[in-house]
Amino acid sequence: MKKSIVVFGANGFIGSNLARYVVDNNLLDEYEFLFVGNKTIHYKIEGLNYELLDLTNSFALTDFLLKIKPNYIINLAGVIDNVSLDNCLSINAELPRKIFEIVLLHDLVIDNILLVGSAAEYGENKNFPISESEKLHPLSYYGLSKTIQTEYFKFYSQRLNINVVRTFNVIGPFISNKLAIGAFIDKINKCNDKGIIHTGSLSSKRDYLDVNDVIAAFLSVLFKGKSGEVYNVCSGKGISMSDILNSLIKASGKSIQVVVDDKLFKQVNVPVSYGDNTKLKKHTGWEAKIDIENSCKNLF
Repeated sequence: MKKSIVVFGANGFIGSNLARYVVDNNLLDEYEFLFVGNKTIHYKIEGLNYELLDLTNSFALTDFLLKIKPNYIINLAGVIDNVSLDNCLSINAELPRKIFEIVLLHDLVIDNILLVGSAAEYGENKNFPISESEKLHPLSYYGLSKTIQTEYFKFYSQRLNINVVRTFNVIGPFISNKLAIGAFIDKINKCNDKGIIHTGSLSSKRDYLDVNDVIAAFLSVLFKGKSGEVYNVCSGKGISMSDILNSLIKASGKSIQVVVDDKLFKQVNVPVSYGDNTKLKKHTGWEAKIDIENSCKNLF
């Protein structure tokens, strides 16, 4: 009998790409997947099972988990909101806590629960590459909500099999234009050949992985990770935003001039952030396979 995997967050960036990954890699031969969306599911793939569920409704969530009794849970549901802390907390921290409580209260047998953390939990760090043991110092509501999720994880992992995949930056289809890469793509798509785009400072360095490498890392941790461990999902090196933008412009086939205005798009600024993926590789055997140039090509 196939083991079942429930994926919360079917509508999101990673969720949509995971659905494609499952089909492309024939994972349905080994597992039953159920993709769960909160309101409406925008992107569906034939052959996969989908269900709508109000993830903020504890009663509905309880009924769902008692009905499905999954072997694995992948929680990709999350919001990037640095305006409302309440909004961030309700999904990024409180949803995982509710899942843990339901599983414990009803003695559900779950092989593993996978939570998605963020490099935003580290904030501005001086030690590179950043390891999982570094002190957490979030600088945004989003980072704070993910840090609180980590605290819940530490508590509940004493009784449940749980892992956190602390993800750095990701490139792939369906990326939100609220993120830097998504905003760049939006500007490039709207810009005419030989046109001009304006952007804020491009001096910062970030750690980027292709979404398919990220998904492969998630599944490696789900099936092979050591219970109670946090794993950085990252490339292990930093790349400047300027280089990323140039790669995207090249991939688009357009000739575009970039005008940098340091006064534009001021946000919480972390000059450099790249992680250490040693533990992920050691515990699961995962390796990144797709370089940034090819990731950019796949976006146009």
